[in-house]
Amino acid sequence: MGKRALPSNRFDIDIPAGRTCGASSQRPAEPIVARVMRVLEYIAMTKRLIVTVSLILSGLLVVAGLASASTERRHALPRHLADHCAYRDASGGCSAAMAQTIERAPRNSWTKARHPKAPTTNPAFKRRELYSAVRERLLKFGWQPASTADADRCIQGDSRCEGRPEMQACAGTGEANCNFRWRKADIVIDVSTINDIPVVTTISKCRNDCR
Repeated sequence: MGKRALPSNRFDIDIPAGRTCGASSQRPAEPIVARVMRVLEYIAMTKRLIVTVSLILSGLLVVAGLASASTERRHALPRHLADHCAYRDASGGCSAAMAQTIERAPRNSWTKARHPKAPTTNPAFKRRELYSAVRERLLKFGWQPASTADADRCIQGDSRCEGRPEMQACAGTGEANCNFRWRKADIVIDVSTINDIPVVTTISKCRNDCR
C-alpha cells in the first residue's frame, strides 16, 4: 500500500507583492504646498467675512444717525417760536408743553400777542357783526382811530359816524356804506360797513393814503 499524506499544520498565507506581513497601511504625506494653499484660502475667507461685517455695522450706524436726526427735527421748535421761548426746561430747551400751546395759538384772533415783537394781524370778526361791538374790541386791544386829514366830515345827526373819529368815509347811498380806519403800531386797517346801523363786511389792510 502506498503512504497516506499526513495533514500539515502549516498555513500558507499569500502576501501581495510589495507588502510585508505586519506592516501597517499609511496615507501618503500631504504635500506642503497644498497645506499652505489651504491656510491662505482660510485667511482670505476670514478677511472677507470681517469686511462684510464691518460694512453691515457701518450701514446700521448711518441709519441710526439719520433716524435720530429726523426725530430731533420733528420735535424741534419752529424757528419763529424758538427765538421767543419764555419757558425753558432743565436742558435749556423750550418747554414742550409751552411750545405746543404757542403753536396752537391762532394767528388771527382777538387774543393778545404772547410776545411784544409778534406781528400785528387783522382782527377777526363775525360776518355782519355790529360795528359797535367790533369797535369796542378794537379799542380794548390797543387799536387807535387813524382817519386822515382828507377824511369825509360826519354830518351832524348821522348815527353811523357821529362820535367816531375813525370815520374815513361814508356814502349817502341806499347801502349806507362807511369806511373806518384804525392803526396799531405800524399796521393800518380799514373796516368797511353797510346799513344805517353799521354791520361789518370786511376788515382789510390799508393800501392807499394810509398816513
